[in-house]
Amino acid sequence: MKNKMVAVLAFTALTACTNVDFNTVLVNENSSQTTKLNACMLNEINSRAAAGTLFTSGLGVRATAENVANDCIRKLTLQSMGLDETAVNNATGFINSLKNLGGN
Repeated sequence: MKNKMVAVLAFTALTACTNVDFNTVLVNENSSQTTKLNACMLNEINSRAAAGTLFTSGLGVRATAENVANDCIRKLTLQSMGLDETAVNNATGFINSLKNLGGN
């Protein structure tokens, strides 16, 4: 059932877009923002499905799709601003500081 839902979600997301290869979305620095967004969403959906976490928060298909889309929009915005690596490095530092304070 989960695999069918993932397939339907991926199919629905991809059929709404043009020029999307169902097997691979090739992205480079010259790719359109839509292509980059589609690649991110497809990757995120596949990653969550493989990890068994696509629907674990109890969200339905629409809410899960919105969550995936929002995550990718956030990631792409940070990348376009050149802040993606900075954000990851800062978050890592914050987490390590908290771990050190807690003795973990």
